[in-house]
Amino acid sequence: MKEPLISARQIKMSFGGVEVLHGVDLNLYPGEVHAITGENGAGKSTLAKIIAGVHRPTAGELVLNGQPTRLANPKDAAAKGISLIHQEPLTFPDLTVAENIYAGNHPRTKARLVDWKTLREEAATTMANLGLRLSPDAPVKGLSVADQQMIEVASALTHNAQVLILDETTASLTPKEVEELFEIVRRLKAEGRALAFVSHKLEEVFEICDRITVLRDGSKVAELTTQDSSPAEVIRHMVGRDIEATAVTRHHKDQAPRLSIQNLSVPGRVHNVSFDVKPGEVVALAGLVGAGRTDIAHALVGATKMSSGTVQIDGATVEIKTPLDAQKKGLALVPEDRQHHGL
Repeated sequence: MKEPLISARQIKMSFGGVEVLHGVDLNLYPGEVHAITGENGAGKSTLAKIIAGVHRPTAGELVLNGQPTRLANPKDAAAKGISLIHQEPLTFPDLTVAENIYAGNHPRTKARLVDWKTLREEAATTMANLGLRLSPDAPVKGLSVADQQMIEVASALTHNAQVLILDETTASLTPKEVEELFEIVRRLKAEGRALAFVSHKLEEVFEICDRITVLRDGSKVAELTTQDSSPAEVIRHMVGRDIEATAVTRHHKDQAPRLSIQNLSVPGRVHNVSFDVKPGEVVALAGLVGAGRTDIAHALVGATKMSSGTVQIDGATVEIKTPLDAQKKGLALVPEDRQHHGL
C-alpha cells in the first residue's frame, strides 16, 4: 500500500481562544486528488492553510514523506514542495507573467544577476507543459482570474511542488475555465503529485476527486471514496441529517417591482434592455462572455455611464451617476473581481 506524501495528524487550531479545528486527520497520497469539503465555516480553508504553512496548528503534527515536519511559513512550505493556490490569486499585477512565475525564485547568472533570458525561456516551457497559451512578457494586470490561477500553478511547479492545495479555486471561474483547470489537475495527478481540492461544489468534487474528507463544525465526520459514495451521502455528512427536496412557493407574481429597468443602453455594449425585479425574486442575467451582463450591472450602480434608459426603485424614477448614488438608494454590487473592484 502506498504511503501518503503528507499527513495531518490530530490537528487542532484555535483563534482568540476559540477552537475551530478539533483533532482532524488527513492523508494526501501521490497520484490522487483528495477533496476537503463541508459547509461554510466547517474549517476547510483553515486546514488547507495549516498544510501550506500559513497557520501553525495549536496541536497535532504534519508528517511529510514519513518524517515529522514543522512549517514556519508558506515560503518554508514551498521549499519543502507544498504550494497553496488561492481562490483570489496572489499575483503581482505590474509584473509580467514570467516574473510572477519565478517571483522569489529567479534564475541567476554567475554574477548573481537575474538571468532574464533563462527566466523567459523556462517560464515559456513551464506554461507549455501545462498547456497555457500566455506570453511570458505579458503584464498580469488585466488577465482573468483563471489565467492568474494558472500562473500560480506554474509558479508552484518551479518550486517542484509535490503537494498542491487548491482552495476554492473554481469559485470565480466559468464552466470552460473550470474544465481547463481540471485538465491541468489531471496532468499533475498523472505525474504522481498529491492534490487537495477544497470545495463545497459536489458536482466538481465527484468529477475530479478520488477521495473525500468531510468536515462539519471543525471536526472530520467522514472519509469516503467518490467511487463508492454519492452527493446525497456527502450532503448528509456535511449537515448531519438527510436533506429532502422541497417545493419553492413564489408569492410575488402580482406584486409591483422593487426595481424596474426600461430601455437601458451602454454605448457599443448594451442596447435597449428592460427587466423588472419583484420583491422576493431572484432574476438571472444570462448570456455568453461579452453579451453585456456585467455592463448592465455596472450601469445600474453608476460604475458605467448609460447612454439612455430609466431606472425606477419602488416606482420612483432615480438618477444614478456614481456608485455612491447607488449606495444611497439601496443598490449594491458584488463585483466579479472582488479583490480589485470591491471595497
